[in-house]
Amino acid sequence: MTVQLSWPLRLDHTGRLATIERDSLEGTAQAVRLTVLTDPGERTVSPDFGTPDPSWDGLDEQELRQRVNRWVPRARIDVAIDQTRGDGTQPARIVVTGVR
Repeated sequence: MTVQLSWPLRLDHTGRLATIERDSLEGTAQAVRLTVLTDPGERTVSPDFGTPDPSWDGLDEQELRQRVNRWVPRARIDVAIDQTRGDGTQPARIVVTGVR
């Protein structure tokens, strides 16, 4: 069992930094979340890591799936992207349905 720090960083009930099992559903969902919320170039050690900010071009389901598959290949995901609303928002739902 490989554990990693949970994100966002927090303390567990003993006062230590909380951890999660890397290959659990929760750990995999965390990895997907970090991939989607990180802009490429944000991590200097891995400048290609992340998903481009969709603010200007909208969300592309295919690119989102490719990015997640590249950085979290163990994740099985369902993606649903709605049409852009009148206020300019484009709701998206990414659900980790399993771990390979």
